[in-house]
Amino acid sequence: MHKFERHFAVLIVIMLMFLANTMNAAFGSTLLKEMEKTQDFSAEKNSMLPPTQSSSDIYSYSGQVGNEKLRNRSQNPLLSFPSSSKETCLDRVDKLDDFICKDDDSAELVIGINDAEPGAYTNLINEISKSQGEIVNTVSIKDKVIAVVADLPLDAVSPFTEKVQGSGLARYVEPNMRFQTQWVPNDEYWSLQWGPQKIEADYAWNTTVGNSSILVAVIDTGIDYTHPDLENNYVPLGYDWVNDDNDPIDDFGHGTHCAGIIAAALNNTEGIAGLAQVRIMAEKALDEYGSGREDDLANAIIDAVDKGAKILS
Repeated sequence: MHKFERHFAVLIVIMLMFLANTMNAAFGSTLLKEMEKTQDFSAEKNSMLPPTQSSSDIYSYSGQVGNEKLRNRSQNPLLSFPSSSKETCLDRVDKLDDFICKDDDSAELVIGINDAEPGAYTNLINEISKSQGEIVNTVSIKDKVIAVVADLPLDAVSPFTEKVQGSGLARYVEPNMRFQTQWVPNDEYWSLQWGPQKIEADYAWNTTVGNSSILVAVIDTGIDYTHPDLENNYVPLGYDWVNDDNDPIDDFGHGTHCAGIIAAALNNTEGIAGLAQVRIMAEKALDEYGSGREDDLANAIIDAVDKGAKILS
């Protein structure tokens, strides 16, 4: 191609580009005006910024939008921020049924004794008596009472709580909550779980099958220590806090089920294979319905530790 022809081709390209830009600008302007006439579009309505603000104000405007969202949220009861006032455990109880109630007119409270306050225990007992309440249980560590469980009339709960906490006699006041085990089906092969294989316990057993020097406390509905898969790894160190005796036999089944997962005899041609060949003890804090009280659970934990349990389940 000659030099003149190359220059002419470049000139044609430049002219075409100029013409295209001109047509685009004209068409775009017309289209924009037509769109702005419609109800669905206007530059002002669809702008990210208010009409009086420039794009340089975008950060300050974003802050205003954020503040407006916060204001809306604080005015919306479903999205309200928590109150700054101090909330007690009793305030967080949603249903009165969560209390341990002797009847329809009273509820049990767990009251932590403030040892830093001189005469706290005696004065606390007096306040319970003044409120027409009675001591129904205690929680102790190494024979030292650290909390009392009191049954009080419902109308006395709030004033009593305010008084003993306000005076410093109590470290805390909590409802003596009731706990419930998860339901366990009674299917014949339920115990043949896929869990041990899923976590590859059989590979771990190539390293160790556990050690009988380790004591695990099963805090539950007790243990059927007569079961042939459990009797060799069971030690009679626990307690029955539900019936207040030294025989934590299982009358519900949940505790035995859990004990089997932990320490059923391994490689004995019957039953299931426990994950670790450790010793197990039973702290029975849940009854024949799988239900239990907070104070019994607390005492079970303390007793298990005092008797040498290294793991609590």
